[in-house]
Amino acid sequence: MTAVRVSWKSLSLVALAGIALASCGVSTTTGPLLLGSPSLNVSSPLQLVSCTTTNACVAVGTTSQSGPTTAAAQALSRSSWTALLSPNAPSTQLTTSSCWSTGCLFAGTSGTGDVVWHSSSAASFLWTLAAPAKGRGVRALNCYGDNACALVDQGTRESRFIETTNGGASWETPHSLNWTKGLTVTSMACWSSRRCLVAASVLTHHRQRVVLGYTTNAGVSWHRRSLGATWQSLSSLSCFRSSCVGLAATTQGDLVVRTSSEGKSWSTQSVSSNVSVAALACLTPTSCWLAGATDAGRSPWLARLRGASLSTYSLRYVSGPLLDVSCGPRRCAAVSATSTLWLLA
Repeated sequence: MTAVRVSWKSLSLVALAGIALASCGVSTTTGPLLLGSPSLNVSSPLQLVSCTTTNACVAVGTTSQSGPTTAAAQALSRSSWTALLSPNAPSTQLTTSSCWSTGCLFAGTSGTGDVVWHSSSAASFLWTLAAPAKGRGVRALNCYGDNACALVDQGTRESRFIETTNGGASWETPHSLNWTKGLTVTSMACWSSRRCLVAASVLTHHRQRVVLGYTTNAGVSWHRRSLGATWQSLSSLSCFRSSCVGLAATTQGDLVVRTSSEGKSWSTQSVSSNVSVAALACLTPTSCWLAGATDAGRSPWLARLRGASLSTYSLRYVSGPLLDVSCGPRRCAAVSATSTLWLLA
């Protein structure tokens, strides 16, 4: 792992003192506490963050610039982030992550197949797992219990649904998602070992639209649902039992969308049309954080959604757009390419 550059030390002291907030009438005394710090490895940009159900968070990034390198950091409390040793990652792109109480999986593609990494709250490093065989890249991942996760990867002809019950040490027999032929899987959420939603996008008549798949028997069979709404994609799916929340992209702007009918019907809530939302993470079905960019994608954008109320915050010490956000039961974290943030209510 590349050493921390000395020039960042002075910035860390400023950033850890707190990120200035300003907008929507929210002040530093009444708003949430946002604690930011620069990445511990500035040579590799961060891309993903994922938080356990015990409120520890891990941030990870990969790059092939100037030789393949990786960056990873873990925060067990709001006080600080510590560097994690991580695998050498030639041509690796991590695209999705999910956690349980004591560990997380990070997944994507190496260009030749699936890639799955594991982190543990008890370890100071990430390690590579044996990924499902014959996969061509993981598209979505969701953990619904301790060491119990499901992923969707790209198979030879269509996507596959695969589960693990031991934190990725081994994988069960894949189930073919033949309803995804010609579609691109964008997100997945499970609330038990048997019940999951998978979202995918398809281009028809020069227009993108969203198709949902729903299973009640651990992926053995699927019910396909075409959404009548003019959504182009559905991402950041998370479920609290049968109540699910997601982020829908439309030509008019992004929407926070919710269902309590296993995807049969959805309610929608608009987000400002002048921002690009990269990710959504929720503490409850009605309390969420949104992360992204404004100013033509150059400036970070952060918002807190409580019910119908959306409050946005300006971040003075964060450069570039926010790329990902994740929540445990009591606190959340977000990342830009060069920064990590604690989001505390």
